[in-house]
Amino acid sequence: MLRNILLVIGLTAILISIGCSPNKDIPKPEDVKVSAKVSYFNSICEFRSYYGLINNWYMTDEDLKEPMKQTVKVDTSWELAPALRVKEPDRLYYPPYIVIIPPDPKHQVWTYAGGSHANNLISSVGSLPIEVEKLVMVDKTEGWDRHIKIRPKSFEQGFVDISFRKRDDEKRKSFDVYFIYYDPVIKKVGSKT
Repeated sequence: MLRNILLVIGLTAILISIGCSPNKDIPKPEDVKVSAKVSYFNSICEFRSYYGLINNWYMTDEDLKEPMKQTVKVDTSWELAPALRVKEPDRLYYPPYIVIIPPDPKHQVWTYAGGSHANNLISSVGSLPIEVEKLVMVDKTEGWDRHIKIRPKSFEQGFVDISFRKRDDEKRKSFDVYFIYYDPVIKKVGSKT
């Protein structure tokens, strides 16, 4: 009896391990559509809503005008190619890393100003794991010392946003945005700018 139970458990474990084996491949850059948009806030109401200041009236609209003018949002979104979704409808993906590099500090100084007040529910801000940095930064050294990394909670959410505040002149520069997919099981990484 015990022998039969062990045999059933062993066979079940083998079947599960075959069905749950890690994917051998990661999404290629052409399999993921990534877009990023840098925009200013259009109104005090939008600024208050973004930072969760709707019910905090200790700061008047007048107090918020200058910070609003100095702040930009970097909205990033991604979507897996529909053909890949149809081909592997049940495949799960690790959350990507979104790396945002502000403009060169010789021209402007931008500081991280936070995310939407709901951002902590869908992503976290930090730095890249060292194994990802080693794989991705081989030929990309410009600006990586001042990067901000966002880690969404899920690949499926498809977007993150973050804001930066400039501390000097009015020149508008571009931000570099990287979408990085890393599979820690097979130790493969793919990135897209």
